[in-house]
Amino acid sequence: MHADSSTNTQHRFARRLGAGTASISSARQAFDTWLREATDDEEILQEMSIVVSELASNALDGADPAQPDADVRAEVARDVLEVVVSNRTPADLTDIRRWDLDDTLRGGGRGLMIVRAYTDTLVVDSTGDTVRVRCTRRLHELA
Repeated sequence: MHADSSTNTQHRFARRLGAGTASISSARQAFDTWLREATDDEEILQEMSIVVSELASNALDGADPAQPDADVRAEVARDVLEVVVSNRTPADLTDIRRWDLDDTLRGGGRGLMIVRAYTDTLVVDSTGDTVRVRCTRRLHELA
């Protein structure tokens, strides 16, 4: 199991996850603390905590067994929270760009459907041996 490491600043969050659910819980708690510096909206805090948990869980579940870790990064800029979770994948993984995320009968969990429901944008990029999931959420309503 890899040790967790993190960096928290006023507007940026970074956390490397090791294998195991304790890593996910630890990252979610650190993310929650960090995000409270940017918003006090309980609904956003709860929903984005779920988003980070789902994405981290997916990343570790789909990680290359030879490199079973993932990165969680977040940034707040101009009242928009951006979360990016990435991991390396096994060489034999089916091309994620062909996954139909709107097909409710597809195999696998419902994590990305939950993420889509709680965020303003969701993009999955599977370039080479790395998968990056990027999502954004406005922290305040537009005036």
